[in-house]
Amino acid sequence: RGPPLPATQFICSSMSGFVVCLGETLFDSTPAGIFLGGAPGNVAVHLSQLGAKVEFASRVGDDLLGREARRRLSSYGVGVSLLQSETTPPRSGGGGGAGDGPGGCETGFVLCEIAPNGDATYTFNEPAAWDVLAAEPALLSAVAAARCVVHGSLALRAPVTRSTLVSVVGAAKRRVFDVNLRPPHVDEPAIASAAAGAWLIKLNDDELPELARMLGLEAGAVD
Repeated sequence: RGPPLPATQFICSSMSGFVVCLGETLFDSTPAGIFLGGAPGNVAVHLSQLGAKVEFASRVGDDLLGREARRRLSSYGVGVSLLQSETTPPRSGGGGGAGDGPGGCETGFVLCEIAPNGDATYTFNEPAAWDVLAAEPALLSAVAAARCVVHGSLALRAPVTRSTLVSVVGAAKRRVFDVNLRPPHVDEPAIASAAAGAWLIKLNDDELPELARMLGLEAGAVD
């Protein structure tokens, strides 16, 4: 046997089945324009460009942005058979928190504001369609068959999608956990639970000490 494959090479190998990327679908409104975003979708597109077979699991609204997200992902070679769609009419008025009510949610949308020092703040529409990603049999079957599942922390903000992710954690052979802290959408117990047992964790320098604190690690353990 040869040496173990580096993580990226393993994930992108065309000889090892397929990858499921799972989580939020949203459009980012920035000073430079409006762009299809969301960490899991970005990962799916990049993996496809590197030669991996990728299925993207999320949920979009029955609206123009949802149809455009599906079209763009398909054009990048990303499989969208697991991309669910809302079919009930959009709800009117206010309501509870993200993802704790009936269907009819719109496709995710984020207002990104850039401060003079370069720091960004994000305002998310909620609830969004990706807050109610259902644990459909096709999704759970795909997760169990995939060589790797990639999911992030932001999708843990809402009860329905959080419950689906718990099912995914139990079925996946390998998990890549993408830490993406966007206050106030930070469920620390859920993030710590998702990080435990992950095959690979992706995070930045600012998120590293935060995750270490959530996991009860000493500061020196992450130096």
